[in-house]
Amino acid sequence: MAQQGLNPRFNARRGIPTFEEVAQQVHLAHMPTWKSAKHGQQWINTLRDYAFPKIGRMPIESINQPEVSMSTAE
Repeated sequence: MAQQGLNPRFNARRGIPTFEEVAQQVHLAHMPTWKSAKHGQQWINTLRDYAFPKIGRMPIESINQPEVSMSTAE
């Protein structure tokens, strides 16, 4: 889990994390690497606007290509 950027303690307490939970963790972990604060905010805003409404509450292990394709189709 640590190699994937997930916090093992967080995941052990809560069971299987949702896509949104993992995305938030990844966003926080990568904050120092964004070109600017604005770039980091745009990244999470895009997920919030397009992916979270459709797959945000899904357990991360149940997301496959059909769900990702569905979340990008408008």
